[in-house]
Amino acid sequence: MNGGNGHNGRAVRGGYFLETDLAWGPTATAAPWPDARRGAALPALREPVTGKPRLDVAQIFRRKNVMLIGSTGFVGKVALAMLLHRYPEIGRVYCLVRPGAGNTADERFYKKVASSEVFDPVRAQHGSGFEDFLRGKIVAVPGDIGRPLCNFGDEQFAELDRAGGLHAIINSAGLVSFAPSLESALRINAMGAKNVLDTARKAGARLCHVSTCYVAGRRDGDVWEDEPIVGYFPRSEARDAAPRGGRHRSDGRGELLDRDFDPAAEIADCQRVIDQARERSNDRQHISRFREKAAEALREQRRDPDDENDLKIAVARERKIWMNDVLTKLGMERAEHWGWTNTYTYTKSLGEQIILSDRAVPATIVRPAIVESAVRFPFPGWNEGFNTTAPLMYLMLKGHRAVPMGEDTALDVIPVDFIASGMLLATAAVLAGEHEPVYQLGTSDSNRVTSRRLTELTALAVRQHFRDKADRGEDELRSRLRARLESMPVSYDHFERWSAPMLKRIADRLIAVLDDKLPRWGTPRIEAFAERAREELAKISTFTGQVQDLIELFKPFTTDHDLSFRCDNIRALWARVTPADQDRLLWAPHLIDWRKYWLDTHFPGLQKWTFDKLDEEFGAKPKSVYTHKELVELFEAAVKLHRNRIALRLIKEADDADPVAYTYGQVGEMAWQGAGMLRQLGVGPGSRSESGSLHRGLGDRVVLMSENRPEWGIAYFAILLAGATAVPLDRELSLAEVVNLVRVSRAKVLVLSRKVVERLAGEADIAVPVDDTAGADAVWSPAHPAFGHWLARRLAEGDAEAAAHDAPRVLAFDELLTEPDVAVGAVYPEVKGDSLASLIFTSGTTGTPKGVMLTHKNLTSMVSKLSSLFTLYKHDKLLSVLPLHHTLEFSAGFLMPLLHGASVDYLEELDADTLARALEDQGITGMVGVPALFQLLERKIYKNVADAGVLIEKAFDSIVDLNRSLRDKLPWDISAGKLLFYPVHRKLGGRMRLLITGGSALPPDTLEAFRGLGFNLYEGYGM
Repeated sequence: MNGGNGHNGRAVRGGYFLETDLAWGPTATAAPWPDARRGAALPALREPVTGKPRLDVAQIFRRKNVMLIGSTGFVGKVALAMLLHRYPEIGRVYCLVRPGAGNTADERFYKKVASSEVFDPVRAQHGSGFEDFLRGKIVAVPGDIGRPLCNFGDEQFAELDRAGGLHAIINSAGLVSFAPSLESALRINAMGAKNVLDTARKAGARLCHVSTCYVAGRRDGDVWEDEPIVGYFPRSEARDAAPRGGRHRSDGRGELLDRDFDPAAEIADCQRVIDQARERSNDRQHISRFREKAAEALREQRRDPDDENDLKIAVARERKIWMNDVLTKLGMERAEHWGWTNTYTYTKSLGEQIILSDRAVPATIVRPAIVESAVRFPFPGWNEGFNTTAPLMYLMLKGHRAVPMGEDTALDVIPVDFIASGMLLATAAVLAGEHEPVYQLGTSDSNRVTSRRLTELTALAVRQHFRDKADRGEDELRSRLRARLESMPVSYDHFERWSAPMLKRIADRLIAVLDDKLPRWGTPRIEAFAERAREELAKISTFTGQVQDLIELFKPFTTDHDLSFRCDNIRALWARVTPADQDRLLWAPHLIDWRKYWLDTHFPGLQKWTFDKLDEEFGAKPKSVYTHKELVELFEAAVKLHRNRIALRLIKEADDADPVAYTYGQVGEMAWQGAGMLRQLGVGPGSRSESGSLHRGLGDRVVLMSENRPEWGIAYFAILLAGATAVPLDRELSLAEVVNLVRVSRAKVLVLSRKVVERLAGEADIAVPVDDTAGADAVWSPAHPAFGHWLARRLAEGDAEAAAHDAPRVLAFDELLTEPDVAVGAVYPEVKGDSLASLIFTSGTTGTPKGVMLTHKNLTSMVSKLSSLFTLYKHDKLLSVLPLHHTLEFSAGFLMPLLHGASVDYLEELDADTLARALEDQGITGMVGVPALFQLLERKIYKNVADAGVLIEKAFDSIVDLNRSLRDKLPWDISAGKLLFYPVHRKLGGRMRLLITGGSALPPDTLEAFRGLGFNLYEGYGM
């Protein structure tokens, strides 16, 4: 039976030029690359080429001007480097680059493309003249294929004409995501192809357009290059009526009438569907739904849902998400209806049909199969980006065992340098007018390998990887275990029942149970446990969902359909070029030894170039925590969202005394009162003339000096709410240091605790009246006004500038945090992210010290980063022991719990006994402390053990070492510390899970001791 392509469906053997047979056939003396198969026969040609004239690619390319679109992509980079390396006599190469944010096309090209290792052969070829050569050949031109004529104007076309014209365009750009939104895919893959075609027509250029073999859609058997393209869709009744020369299997859904499909009408229908979705997104029901979701998202981000500006932005984001979801679903529905595997292959096929339906522009289509690591150029193993096999192999490397694959399904994998060769061969052919409409570039017709075989080879590579690690002594126990947990190909049914989908179903059901029951549980400890459990289950659900989506995405290619892409045209074209060009643009997929390629080239290449990027894609990501614009926004949101929850507590020294507690609502009211009092005293944002010399966002300075207590944090926010800048000082500073810092900072107010002011007054030998009426809880002292008078005189001594200003006021906490005469609403601050929040003096407290200026944005960014690393819940309770003027304590021990609605406890007296009682009795879950504190706890723990006897002490040490070793060596951080050392954990309250140290270096022995006991102790840094 004649297949309509000039032969009967059977390939003709031979037909190569003699030189080709000698160089590349069974008698070849040298392999073209080290791991190539030796003695493999050249694949058959459909018809001999010996009677046709040779094509001299070097001569064809000489002084031709070419435009390459897609040079920032994996394939485009290799094609560009190969063109420059193999054919330096090429004329100008115009690289169309879409300018990035703040970058010109030229800057983006040289940063993203020219710096790539893919140009290493070109660098070696030209040495120190590499950049000059590149700049002499490459012209980076700004453009966008998503716009008409690629966004070129008449001036750009005139420049091309003045430079000698444009001879060819190679378009390898495209949206390569398999499941993009219909709008994005249509704009780039279909309309983008039309825009490139229109550009070629206007420039008088020929076109080589890169598509994909998988435009064939859902079908089986041979896919020929001369099948009809314009009007093609996989479920066509005409295609199913006459399968050619090989096997064919329908997908069982039946065929569709050819007259129902028209590419131009299909594009118009798609655009109409997109417009309808956009209209739906603007109706009142959807806007109300977006607003509801936006408010909930703001609450989850710990932001004020009633802020109109933030809500407006959040509503726009919800609308965008809805549009993307709807259009992604619509794209898949249309693709599957016509028989394509996904939106990507559907829109790429539409792009092909647009190009080949045009008769004015000489054009050819290049269809790569699955593009993977290079075998020769630029060097073996080169890879980049997320290609088809990389995510699947990565999952196997990370321990995913059940990989669904077809029993005998070809996976058409082809090295990227063969694709680059094919693109350049096709471009030369179209320039010479000797081209075919389609060139398929694959291996399935000449060197078939199945998805199951490649899965087995990947499992072998992973096993060898972990054996090598173990032999090198890297995570030896873990590596030996992982080497034995080998992945295997399974049926899709087995995967559904026993792998990621099953785990996702279980996790989702448990999450649903927790969501249903959690609001009914009132016990804080149970709620806290349930919240943490839900978070871990959500991580499992997310990861297994990613695995499931990935498997579903590749299932048509690895499991469902067995395709063989006939590559007769590229073989015939390669057979016609000169022997020198055959070497430069090698096309020899039949020589690939799949075992050697997969184990020695592809897998190591992915390890070197790709897997680290997949770590970011699939690995545990730090939580995305919103960074507030300024601290006032953070504070206001926390007060609003957690108004009735306890925010700050002071644990009294007396055992029988109740703690003094402040809710978030009370903290907010007191801070606003303090802001009003400061405004009443003339404290505010500061004058421009004064602040301009230091920092444009510098407000009036207010010194804050106290031991850790709830009023410290409330006073700090009172300062910010007044628009001023806080100057937190170490409560242990000497009198001389305090005077010096007040003078340098030009503080208008000092807020001092009773203990601090009485100590300073004593150092100054100030006679302070005795206040017999003051109780033990009093925060005001007669020393406050007395020290204020003394300080005013001291600052005025020999300082005319200080004498000309009003003396700073010295206030107690209860004087500051009281009802002011001015209305609270009248003092709303005008602060921005770059307004100065804190002026920190870390050293140089003699002479003229220099302060570190921290803006609102500095501190909100810091707390956002901390919150992404450390998980806090609203039921957490932190104990504050590191001084609050220390930036680590201020950010991790104060701002971070405030952001999450947690509570912070302070000790009225910080000593070993009160600390031990607080840890044991108050349900503390986290603490930030200096290394000395953790060394103290370590010594106390080990002393109690030592008191029990030598044998107990040795056994204890051995169990600590064993637990630490298990945590370090096993694949998962398995710790039995809480069970093995329950008395130790109970002494710390039984709920401790977050320990942070800072201020100085922590001894490694202490860190190891706490890890062995089952705690996680983190080192932080802060001023």
